[in-house]
Amino acid sequence: MICRYIEANTHLDSCYVEHFLLGITREQIGSRLMYSWNLPDEVVVALRHQKTPTYRGVHSKYSGITFVARNLLAQRGIPLGIAQTIPDGLYHHLGLDPDRAAEVIDELVAAKDEILHMADLLNMAC
Repeated sequence: MICRYIEANTHLDSCYVEHFLLGITREQIGSRLMYSWNLPDEVVVALRHQKTPTYRGVHSKYSGITFVARNLLAQRGIPLGIAQTIPDGLYHHLGLDPDRAAEVIDELVAAKDEILHMADLLNMAC
């Protein structure tokens, strides 16, 4: 049912649909799982605040870099949700050059087949 609502509302970020239907988002659920599994706080925060470019709490650089990467990938057609504008202040907070960040993501997108092959190899090892 959640997937159908998300598919019917492609103009909205999935967090709005999830919150409407469940009262909680996948980022909130995922970060709670990471916390309960004793993953490092940096991972918990990055997952929880990956869609919040204005977050400036503890470990905010991890969530910030995740926000930048997700949105640069989405701008290039990788289906990670709706691409949001990346605030210049976030690049400054992270000490990133916007053009260089875009170049790195372009290199990743160009290496997509090799990355998928590595993922398949890891999957076969399990």
